Amino acid sequence: MGTLLEDRDIDDILGYFVAKGVPLTVHTRSPSPPTPDQLRHSSRTVREAMLDDASTHWAALGSVSDHYGGGSSEEDAIRSAARRYRIEQAPPDAGP
Repeated sequence: MGTLLEDRDIDDILGYFVAKGVPLTVHTRSPSPPTPDQLRHSSRTVREAMLDDASTHWAALGSVSDHYGGGSSEEDAIRSAARRYRIEQAPPDAGP
């Protein structure tokens, strides 16, 4: 079995997104507070993450979201975005 996307070397993760044609960049702009509509349409886990975010770095993934992943360092934000992307792209029957 292969290594999870977020567990790969940072250059490999960035290369993966380049190959997909989806730019991943990291910035330190804190997100705007989520709107009631964003909260209502998010899963419980995402909702809690948006409300309790103590990140200092955020990853922007293409035009999907300016705050697609977050963490206390550039590397953490990249790994967070890679994990979220992997989970969102997994087939429904992929299991845990």
